[in-house]
Amino acid sequence: MNLEFSSAKEFLESEKLVNPNNGLIILNENYIDFLKILLSEDEVFFKQAKKNKYSRIYSLSSNDKNSPYYLFAQAEVHLQWALTRIKFKEYLQATYELQKAYRLLEKNTEKFPDFFLNDKSLGVLHILIGSIPKSYSWITNIIGVEGTVSSGFSKLYNFLEFTENNKGYGIYKSEILFLLSFLEMNMNNEPSLYQKLVLKIGDSYKKSDLMKFCLSRLYTKLGNNKKSLEILEYISEDRDSYYFPYLNYLKGMSKLYNLELLASEKYFKSFLDSFRGRNYIKSAYNKLAIIAFLNNKESDRLIYDSLTIKLGFSIIDEDVQSYKSALNNINHNKDMLESRLLYDGGYFVRARNILFQIDTLSFKSEKKLITEYYYRLARVSQALNEDYFEVIKNFEKVLSINNNDNLYFYPMSNLQIALLYEQNGNKNKAQEFFKKTLEYKGFNYSNGIHQGATSGLSRLAESPN
Repeated sequence: MNLEFSSAKEFLESEKLVNPNNGLIILNENYIDFLKILLSEDEVFFKQAKKNKYSRIYSLSSNDKNSPYYLFAQAEVHLQWALTRIKFKEYLQATYELQKAYRLLEKNTEKFPDFFLNDKSLGVLHILIGSIPKSYSWITNIIGVEGTVSSGFSKLYNFLEFTENNKGYGIYKSEILFLLSFLEMNMNNEPSLYQKLVLKIGDSYKKSDLMKFCLSRLYTKLGNNKKSLEILEYISEDRDSYYFPYLNYLKGMSKLYNLELLASEKYFKSFLDSFRGRNYIKSAYNKLAIIAFLNNKESDRLIYDSLTIKLGFSIIDEDVQSYKSALNNINHNKDMLESRLLYDGGYFVRARNILFQIDTLSFKSEKKLITEYYYRLARVSQALNEDYFEVIKNFEKVLSINNNDNLYFYPMSNLQIALLYEQNGNKNKAQEFFKKTLEYKGFNYSNGIHQGATSGLSRLAESPN
């Protein structure tokens, strides 16, 4: 989990000499392939490595059937390959593997109810299955099982506590913190939980780039870009660690949030030079176009817009939005753009000051700019913890403007209103606005926004009246 794969392989080779039938050798070899694919998104390596899956399952199935690791290890291999296949859109095979993993873990729980590792993987599966949108119900039908987001998180947090209180399971703490950080940031909008994970991770980021990724993202979510950047710029002790180029993308974003344009440009270029995966390519070129725009370099901006269109893939929300922005040659308002970047970095007062200086009368009939202005104002006032009724009124100003351009400001305003009502105990209103969020189709960032609404409805359904 520290991404020191070369050293890990040396341990595995030594163990093979002493105990060649140890099934944990196979499981750890699969971990290495899984993490390499997850971090590099290298399709060539993915195609080569996935051939190992079947031989590993076969080898594991010939091990000691009376061990609690017998079914668990097989389930882990299925689960890890399902997650990698999702990255490369092999959804049908991934669905089969999720089903297989779930069945094996359920069976193992019946045989070994006190074997806590079952909960680690079952927790992930419950969250994944519980958050599948209704439009993808065919997936849950094929899997044939039900999961709830809350039960999944409960299993993961219980297992985290178990790793802290049982020395023999401490080796799983980094993995569970990685899983919880990633899932919390994508499923829930709860700063107190982010803060809890920050404390749990502590200074482990100094030895692990995976923890560095988690901690920096959590600080960004908490609106503390300064701390996020401090984490990212920490120079780890010299060790043979697998290169994680996405960290350069994050550094570029952190610098951009503080409007440090020159440094930001350097990190995005470094990311693009070293990354061979699919995701964030379009987004990185789009950020270079934004930097060129803010530097009044129109010719550079056009070049980067062209590269945004031509290179990379349109899979994740950030890349889809970047592609559409470049394709439609969206003209930014410089003040609004700077306010947005400062807001994203947690510099809320600076962001609000820029908005207050904007003369909205200059927008005249430019409905998009007026809509964005009220949306940005609502998000800043929300971040500054202003009266929640006033914040809702600002979001309602966005919703009062006709949505002829299918802008994401509208569904996002509905989502934020729903979250505000949920936080303040108005379950019926929260449910109403979560449902309204899901009525919007074909807008930018739709996956993330719909995921937020689906998770919200799931939480409300599971909470007591």
